Amino acid sequence: MTITFDEAVARVSAVVSERPDFIYKTKETGDHAYTCVYFEEDGTPSCLVGVAFAEELNEADVIDGHNDDGIGDIIGSGLLSATDKAKDFLSSVQCNQDGGSSWLISLNAALEGVDEDDYDENEAA
Repeated sequence: MTITFDEAVARVSAVVSERPDFIYKTKETGDHAYTCVYFEEDGTPSCLVGVAFAEELNEADVIDGHNDDGIGDIIGSGLLSATDKAKDFLSSVQCNQDGGSSWLISLNAALEGVDEDDYDENEAA
């Protein structure tokens, strides 16, 4: 299944509606001093994108070498399929979250940054 922009917005919005003021705390990992991860060591979804797409992401594959990768790398490696517009939206959400913004601010900033005319929703990333 290829995630579209509308699906990405709906999934992220659903998570944000449950915890709008949540601010993600970075983790120390072997690869990076402080980063965000998709899944905790016990398999619990962690970051906003990880929670929103936990069912689509193969937990074992992500944890094994990709847990602290950016969503663009996750999509590029084939662990998740998304249109360019969805990928850019999710990257923006992730960047804002990783920078210390609440999940609601991260969502709103990403929505403001999407230029409708720049994308063909039929093209997968």
